[in-house]
Parts: sequence; C-alpha cells; structure tokens
Amino acid sequence: MDYKEIGARIREARRAAGMTQEALAEAAELSVGYIRQLEYNMKCARISSLLRIADALNISLVQLFTDGQAINGTFLALFDDCTEDEGQILYDMAQALKQSLREHWRA
Repeated sequence: MDYKEIGARIREARRAAGMTQEALAEAAELSVGYIRQLEYNMKCARISSLLRIADALNISLVQLFTDGQAINGTFLALFDDCTEDEGQILYDMAQALKQSLREHWRA
C-alpha cells in the first residue's frame, strides 16, 4: 500500500470538497495534526481513520486506495451485455449491498 498516494488522495478529495484540513478533522472527529500528517505522509493511517475520513469527504474507501477508474470500468462492464431487466436487478442488488455495508460492516 502506498501511503504517499493515500495522503495525496485525501488532500485532493478534501480540496475537491472545498474543505479545509480543520473542517475535515472536525467532520471526521480526528485532530487537525493527524490530518496534516496523513496528507504529508508523516503517518500511516489506521483503517478506522480512513473510514471516518472517507465518510466525511462523502467518498468511498476504495477511492482512497485506488484512482477509481479501473474499478469503475470493471463494474460498468458488468452491464455491457445485460438486458434492461438484468441491469435493473444488478443495480438494485448493488444498492442493497451498499446499504447493508454501511449499516453493518462498520459496527
């Protein structure tokens, strides 16, 4: 895992969200110093902290670990040869799984 890239992604996502380090720290219930250390690769983050940061930035944890493009392309490719009904079923299942993960996985 490349912590430099994770720190850079946190910084990019924070800026894209129009947030200061202070605002992100408050939203994620972490210290400003900790956010600063993560963004400038002076500290390795715990997964629980990354989950809080992703939530505060309204992004997925996957976006902090990858550029998201490869995963999005692979996921969308599942729909390429689907009928309209199959696509709707896959979409509904993905939505249900996402909701279940948010309700139960972080507990």
